[in-house]
Amino acid sequence: MEERPLERLVILSGVTGTEISSLLSAAEGEQDVYRALGCGRCVFKFEELVEDLALGPCGDISQLVKLLQVSRPSARGAFRRALDSLRERVERAGCRVAVVSMHLSYLSRDVPTPNPVLGDVVGLAREVIVVHVSEDWYDLLDAIAERLHKGGCAPQYSPYSFNPLTLLYWRGIDMSVAEMLRDFFPNVESMIYAVKHPRETTVRLLRSLLGLGVYEMVYVSHPITRVRSLYLRLKERGVDRPLGSLPLVKAMEGFKRAYMESRPDTILFDPTTIDEKILDLDREVYKAICGGEASLEGRPVYSFIHVNHSNRWPTPPDSPKAEAGRYKHLRGSLNLVPAIGKLAGSEEVELLNDVCRGGSLWAGYTPLARRVEEVVDSHIEIRDYKYVEQSKYLIVLMPTLYSTEEAGGEGYRLRAWSVESQGVYNEVARAQALAKPVYVYILPISLEAAAADVGLEPLALLEALEPGPPCDPKSKLESPEDLEAISELVGACARRRMNPPFNYIPSSARIFVARPLASPEDLRRATEIYRQPGSFSW
Repeated sequence: MEERPLERLVILSGVTGTEISSLLSAAEGEQDVYRALGCGRCVFKFEELVEDLALGPCGDISQLVKLLQVSRPSARGAFRRALDSLRERVERAGCRVAVVSMHLSYLSRDVPTPNPVLGDVVGLAREVIVVHVSEDWYDLLDAIAERLHKGGCAPQYSPYSFNPLTLLYWRGIDMSVAEMLRDFFPNVESMIYAVKHPRETTVRLLRSLLGLGVYEMVYVSHPITRVRSLYLRLKERGVDRPLGSLPLVKAMEGFKRAYMESRPDTILFDPTTIDEKILDLDREVYKAICGGEASLEGRPVYSFIHVNHSNRWPTPPDSPKAEAGRYKHLRGSLNLVPAIGKLAGSEEVELLNDVCRGGSLWAGYTPLARRVEEVVDSHIEIRDYKYVEQSKYLIVLMPTLYSTEEAGGEGYRLRAWSVESQGVYNEVARAQALAKPVYVYILPISLEAAAADVGLEPLALLEALEPGPPCDPKSKLESPEDLEAISELVGACARRRMNPPFNYIPSSARIFVARPLASPEDLRRATEIYRQPGSFSW
C-alpha cells in the first residue's frame, strides 16, 4: 500500500459562486499557520492545478468537464496528473497537514458530474475532513451573473440557463457526495459550514481543523420563520423596520456575539448565516418585468429575487466575503432581474412572463418561486441536522416577551409569552436522539420595551407576534423593576414545562435565564448586558 504523505487533509468544497478563496485567505492570513505546522505552503487549489490542461478559451476547466461527461476515461487523465502534482507539492513542502479547495462535483449543461479523483484525493491522508461550504442561492447566482457579464466562464456554456433550481440541485448533490465519501472511506469525516459566518468563527474553525487549537463546536437553535413572520406582519401594519432591528433579533444576535466573545475556545455554528426564504414583498421583480400593479386577479405575486439589508437576517459584516465587499444587499439591494433579463433561456423571466399574460399562480407565488421554496426547505433541514450532528452540544435560544400587571393590593402579576418553533423542536429531538446535551437560554424582553422599540402599542405587538397562551405564574412581584424576581419567575415557567410556549424543553436540559432587557436602551446594549458576569442565572 502506497504511503500516505499527510496525517490530515482538510478539503473545502462548494458550488461555483461560494468563493471558497475567501476562507483560504483567512487561513493564510494566520501569520503563524505555516510556522506552527512546521512546513512550507500547505494551502492548495485543486482546480488551479488542472487549469493549464483546460481546453477552453476562458482558461478554466469547463470544456474538460464537458468531456468528462461524454468520455470519462478521456478526461480522467488530466485530473490524475493534477493529483500527482498536488502530491509532489505536498511532499516538497514537507507538510503533514494541508488544506485543499476543490469541487466535489462539476456542473455542465445542467448536469452535475462527480470529480473523478475524489477517492484518490482522500487517500492522500490518514485523516480527511470534507467541509461543504454553503452560501445563499441568490448570492451564488449573483456571483455567477457578475462573472458572465465580465466575460468570465460559467459552469456551463451559452445559452446559460440562469436557473436557481439547477444551482440548488447541484448544491444538494454536492452535500450528498460529501456524505457518500464519509460512508465509503473510513478515514473521512464530513462537515457543513456557511461562508457568511464571522471571520473569528472561520479562523477558529480552520485552526481547529489544522490541529492548531482545541475548540468546542456548538450549534445555536432559535426561532427564525416565526420571527420573519413577525417582520412581515409588522410591515403590513406600516412598521417599516429592518428585520435585524426587531427586538427579538437584537436579543438573539446580542447573545450570539456575547457567547463567542466570552468563550474563545468555542466555535458557534449559526443557522442564520444562510437565509434563503425571502419573499419579494414589495413585488419589485413582478413590477420590473410585468409593469403595472404587482398582483393578478387581486392576489399578490411573490418571487424570491429581491434581497436587501432590511429583509435578510443580519449578515455578519466581518465575514471574509463581506469584508471583500461581495454582498450587494449590504450596500443597497440585490435584484437579479436586470442580470436575468440579459441571459438567454431564463426560466424565471419566462415564468414571470407567463404570469403577466394571465398564467397560473399557486398561492400567490410564481411557479419557480414555489419550487425553489420546496428545495430550500429540504436543504434547511439537511443543513441544520448536520450542524446538530457535528456539534458537541446544542444551545436553544427562547426569546420571551413579558409584561407586569398591577393586581390590586397584592403586588404585580407577571405574564410571559414565548415564541414556539417547529424547527427548534425538531433540532432538540435530533440532539436528544444523538445523546447531545441541550442548554436552554431564556431571554426575557419587556413587552413595553419591545413595543416602544418598534413604535407600537404592546397589545398590537402581541397581536402581530401571535404567540401561544401566556405563562401566568401565581407568584406576585413587589415591583415591576425587580428584574431579578422577573428572571426567576420566567425561569419557573420554563422549568415547569406545563405551558405550551415552553413544552418542548427536554427534561434533561439545563436552563439559564438572562437578566431581562427592560428598555429600548437595553435592547441596543444586549451584547454588553449578556457579556456581564452574573447576567444569567441557573
